[in-house]
Amino acid sequence: MAHRSTPSEALPLKQRMHEPRDPDLTAAAAAAAPGSEANIDPHSDPDVSPFADPGAASANPFSDPLHAPVSAHLQDNLGHSNSSPYEEEFTQIPGPETPTPAQDPDDTFLRRRLRRRKWIIGGAVIFVIITSITLSTTLGIVFGGRSDSSSSSSTPTNTLSGTVGAVTFTDPSNPSTYVPDSNLHNSFYGIDYVPFGAYAPECGISQNNVTEDVVLLSQLTTRVRTYSAQCGQAGMILEGIKQTGVHLGVYLAVNLTMNETALYEETSALAQTLEQYGTANVLGVIVGNQFITSYLSEHNTTDPASQPGQNAAGYVSSQLASMRATLSALNLSHAVPVGIADGANVFTPSLLGEVDFFMQNGMPYRSNVSLQNAAQWTMTTYSSTTSALSNTTHYIGETGWPSSVLPGDTQEPTATPQSLQTFLDGFVCQANGNETGYFWYEAFDELWREGMYGGAEGGWGVFTSDKKLKNVLLPNCSHV
Repeated sequence: MAHRSTPSEALPLKQRMHEPRDPDLTAAAAAAAPGSEANIDPHSDPDVSPFADPGAASANPFSDPLHAPVSAHLQDNLGHSNSSPYEEEFTQIPGPETPTPAQDPDDTFLRRRLRRRKWIIGGAVIFVIITSITLSTTLGIVFGGRSDSSSSSSTPTNTLSGTVGAVTFTDPSNPSTYVPDSNLHNSFYGIDYVPFGAYAPECGISQNNVTEDVVLLSQLTTRVRTYSAQCGQAGMILEGIKQTGVHLGVYLAVNLTMNETALYEETSALAQTLEQYGTANVLGVIVGNQFITSYLSEHNTTDPASQPGQNAAGYVSSQLASMRATLSALNLSHAVPVGIADGANVFTPSLLGEVDFFMQNGMPYRSNVSLQNAAQWTMTTYSSTTSALSNTTHYIGETGWPSSVLPGDTQEPTATPQSLQTFLDGFVCQANGNETGYFWYEAFDELWREGMYGGAEGGWGVFTSDKKLKNVLLPNCSHV
């Protein structure tokens, strides 16, 4: 039985943004926008930084500044919470006062016996309590307070405040004292990471949550890839690395949605982060994720040489030049590579000549590839691209397999923990052995995607939304 998917990974643009949005608002915005792809101006000045025109969005008919409001429960929950927005708190509702029944005169004897029994039982309880306190005090003195020490160790005070407590620390005031998890192995070349709450305008992200994530991720990989710079996430990730002292590099990113105001804000935030933290842990900057593929899909074509394809490539090209101008103006101590992430079939020689690296997204599940052939299909697709474009550094930007599906959805039978285990076993160590650069999709389940898109979209993480390792055995093999 086939699962639901989108051919060649051509998901709608809004679905590739890793950002919760209100479908009704988005549809309204799309209906109001002109329908011609010619509204993208591929000939805009490529040497102008986004800093030069913060009001450009008003001139862009494709602008989509709408961000669906995240419900209040998502802002209140900590970590990658999986609590339901429909949970209610029930309180005791006072009812009518029940009258006290009249007492039978014949109950006097029974009531006296009951009163006597209560005194006897009460005395026995008091004796036991006094004896226990005396014994506990004596043992505490004899054994140097070992009982108190044991009791304090069971108190959950060795985690970071405001988190789900997925990581323990010898001294929570010093995040570098984290206790490693023996179930985690540093076997992944890289992992895709979206911090919880990193969505504007709500921005429910917190430093402690990100620091906890950094500790978990550093035990799986030495590289993470992000998708945007919203809500200060870039700075929080680098701060988490600084606090913990872990060996972790980051591909920072800005998202492309044709909303020039949002892009300006993200670019500004990224620039400020680089000025503050430097480039020691920054592996590169990604400009957009699957923008061209999504744009082609929305214009009912898959041909990058078509007019929509040329317009989309021109828009990406102008944003690449703008990002380079921004980075150059910062006078950083080391040059930061700039690249793009998209489907393998949209990379033209002209566009590749403008990047330092590119990431091709290879998702066998979404491409209707069987689980049995998924690992080999991913490697073959990557190898074919390598042969055709050998002069440009490239990676697999996304690959993975979901482990859960919405209850009652029988059209996606292979979205199970067992299927995730099969793909982990078949792909990770093989790719490591071939020294293939890849990024596993993804670190944590994102339940908002499940609610918005259905199917298996909320179940791609190695960890659940509340940061519990799924019921799988992680591969244990080294990577470059």
